[in-house]
Amino acid sequence: MEVMCMSLPDEAYWAAFNCSKIGYKNMLKIIDFFGGPKTAWEASKEEIAELISNSQTIEQFFNFKNNFNEQLYYEQVIKNNAEIISINDKCYPQNLKNIHGAPPVLYVKGNLPDPSLLHIAVVGTRRATIYGRQVARKISYDLATNGAVIVSGLARGIDSCAHSGALEAEGKTVAVLGCGIDVVYPRENRKLFDKISEEGAVITEFPLGTSPSKQNFPARNRIISGLSSGVLVVESPKRGGALITADLALEQGRDVFAVPGPIFSKTSEGCNALLKEGAKLVTRAEDILEEYQDFLDDSFVRNAEGTALNPSDLEGLSPEMKQIVELLSGGPVSIEELCQHTGNTAGQLNALITHLELEGLVARGEGKVYLVL
Repeated sequence: MEVMCMSLPDEAYWAAFNCSKIGYKNMLKIIDFFGGPKTAWEASKEEIAELISNSQTIEQFFNFKNNFNEQLYYEQVIKNNAEIISINDKCYPQNLKNIHGAPPVLYVKGNLPDPSLLHIAVVGTRRATIYGRQVARKISYDLATNGAVIVSGLARGIDSCAHSGALEAEGKTVAVLGCGIDVVYPRENRKLFDKISEEGAVITEFPLGTSPSKQNFPARNRIISGLSSGVLVVESPKRGGALITADLALEQGRDVFAVPGPIFSKTSEGCNALLKEGAKLVTRAEDILEEYQDFLDDSFVRNAEGTALNPSDLEGLSPEMKQIVELLSGGPVSIEELCQHTGNTAGQLNALITHLELEGLVARGEGKVYLVL
């Protein structure tokens, strides 16, 4: 059987260098010197040695290169419905390109949103409370409704709610991975991963097959903040990954926003600390949008207080159930309060709330019932 040798584009050689782990500084230095990635990849050991003084680095690079099939690797990227974008490409996000240590290579599944749109990162703890999930979803929904792109990390908790809120608003969202573009992590986010790939973009700097190792996530976080004009932390403990993203945002000259939380809640300690240090307090999307007047136009939607209700969510519900949902639209309410407002007994309410839970409209926690949108 005859093997076809395809002519590889420059992106294939960018990816090859990226897989070699030669380091982004050395990588850019070599490619720049030789005028392009293909010529640089084909350079001899002696030629490379004139640019890099560390003999061990050179040896490791050529050991890797001699055992690497750049054509096969590029074909695997294509089979995964992904594309490779180098830092020299016109479509490489300008916001990200401007940060220190910008990734030379991005793997992209989907379509990167228009870079002229306002990009806001929404991040927080994986162990989010019902309150945190509700806030992340609501604010992301409202930001997306106003044309902002929601950037997050596809993790459990706040990240997932941020992406979901943007998608429910039929807006754009970008998920930044701490693993290869062919690895879905966490596994339960497969449907969300696919949805974002179809309607937004999933991106990573890590080569195919890279597992979601702990050390990858700080690097991932610099991309989340680097893509964005501002970072909103919804819920974070005192030493959460979201605070790393906030620190990176400050280093990159981005704005930092935080949602206040209960003073006794461990998952809000980080947010409350950020607020003490000068982060802007956010209780609604408008608190963020008003900082970016240049991005707003006549289509700007001013949000009502409380949680927006979509009429389609209430279809098929009994009048009693609709009343409960409407009472919860202003925030969480206890069973006792619902009894007082509806005139129903606790037993009757529990039956109605159980039905609403099965519909995915409400949830219970910490002694109160919450609206989930």
